[in-house]
Amino acid sequence: MSLNKVLLVCTGNSCRSQMAHGFLSSYSKKVSVYSAGTKPEAVNKHAVEVMSKLGVDISENSSNDLKDYLNEEFDFIIFLCKNAKKISPALKSVNPIILKQFLDPANAKGTEKEIIEVYLAVRDEIELFMQDFFKNNLNK
Repeated sequence: MSLNKVLLVCTGNSCRSQMAHGFLSSYSKKVSVYSAGTKPEAVNKHAVEVMSKLGVDISENSSNDLKDYLNEEFDFIIFLCKNAKKISPALKSVNPIILKQFLDPANAKGTEKEIIEVYLAVRDEIELFMQDFFKNNLNK
């Protein structure tokens, strides 16, 4: 049994790619999931909080630099924001490279409740996207 290797990329590797990583990792042990950022930052506490509400623990995840994966080969590379794709260094040739733009919840402003609502909305969009990606590409 060969594992499918998937790399999830966004700018900070703190929110969107971490949430996607959590979802995809929870779907199957037959998928080897990696995530990285073009400018990595610490995993965002709000991302950890909203994922835990669904029973997905990303609290032990770490942010990784995309440069660490330049010589790795992946079955899929998914960019979760246009900016990361635009400024990404050259990655090993893979087919396909997928771009799906999600709002960056780290930019949310307002009360704590309003900020969490943005994270919840982005989390739910990412969950639907990752379920669809898994069903159509990896669950065969």
